[in-house]
Amino acid sequence: MRVAKSLVISLIEFALPASQTSAILKKYDLNAGTSAQTEDDWVEVQVYNQLWEELLQVTQNDWLGWECGTRFDILSTGLLGYIIRHSPDVRTALIKITQYSQLLSNLVTYEVQPGEAVIEVYFAPVESWQQQSPLVVQQETERIMSFMIQGLATLTGTPFHPVEIWLKRPESSSKQPTTTKFAIHFNAPQNGFAFTPKVLQQPLIHHNDQLLQVLEGHAQQVLIQLQPTTFAEQIHQKIVTYFQEHQHFCQVEWMADALNMSSRTLQRKLKAEDTAFTEVLEKVKIKFAKTYLQNEALSTAEVAFLLGYNEISAFYHFFKKHTQLTPRQFRLQIQKK
Repeated sequence: MRVAKSLVISLIEFALPASQTSAILKKYDLNAGTSAQTEDDWVEVQVYNQLWEELLQVTQNDWLGWECGTRFDILSTGLLGYIIRHSPDVRTALIKITQYSQLLSNLVTYEVQPGEAVIEVYFAPVESWQQQSPLVVQQETERIMSFMIQGLATLTGTPFHPVEIWLKRPESSSKQPTTTKFAIHFNAPQNGFAFTPKVLQQPLIHHNDQLLQVLEGHAQQVLIQLQPTTFAEQIHQKIVTYFQEHQHFCQVEWMADALNMSSRTLQRKLKAEDTAFTEVLEKVKIKFAKTYLQNEALSTAEVAFLLGYNEISAFYHFFKKHTQLTPRQFRLQIQKK
C-alpha cells in the first residue's frame, strides 16, 4: 500500500502554513516526484500514517481532512486529474477515477450505487489499513470525499449540492467548516454522500475527446510500469502485503502455497533472477525498519520486536549489515536532515 509522493506533498502544503511546510517536507525527505512515477515517487503507507498523525497533532483540527480536500486543485493529482478534467460528463469522470485511481493511491476505493431518486457513493478503505490507523483512515477518506464534492462543482462550472453526507465518526465538538453546510449524519455505518441522478449527465467544461484519448493511452502505460515486472518483485509485494495484514513475516512455505507451487519451484524461479527468498525478505524488512526508526515514539527495542526479533542485538546486526549504520546512527542522520 502506497501513495503518490505528489499527493502527499499537496496534503502538507494545504494543511500547514508556508513557514512550516519546508521543515516537514525535509523531515520526510519529500522532494518533488518525477512524471514517470518511479519507485522513489511513492510513499509507503506507514510513512503516510505517521505524517497524517503529525499533521493532526500540530493543527489540532478535527476537520483537517475535509478542509484539505476542498482546497485540492484537480490538476494537483497529475495525470489522473487531467483525465478527469477532459472527460465528457460526470458519469464518465466517475468511471475514469475508478479505472485510474492507482495512479495516486490504492488505500481507498469507492462504489457508486445508482437509484431512481438518488445516486449514493460509498467509500471503503483497504481492510488491513483500516485496522492499523482508523483515525488516519477517516481523515483521508473525508479528504477524498470533500475533494470529489468540490471537484464536481469545479469541473461542471455549476454548484454541486449533495443531498446527504454520511460520516462514520462521532460528531466533532469543533465548528464545522462552511463547506460542510450540507446535511451530515454522524456515526453512520459507512462514509459516503448522495446526489440526484441528473448530475451524472452534466457536461464538463473542459471536455476534449482527442486529448482524453492521448491521456488514457499514457495512463495505461504508466499502470503497466507500476505492476511488478519480475518474479522477485511479485514476491516482494506479497511479503509487504502479508506483513501489513498479519504484523509478522511469512515463511517461504506460505508464499509457495499462495502461488500454488512448491517451495523448490519458488526458489528456483528466484534463483533464475539471481536472488533468493531470504534476500527478498530482508529487503522488505530493512524497508520497514527504516520506516519504524523514523517514528521517534518507538524505541529501538520496540522496532526490533515489531520486526520479529527477540534479541535487540540480532536486530542491530541485521540493520548494520544492510545500511552500514547502527539504528542509533540512522536516527541521528534522519534528525540532521
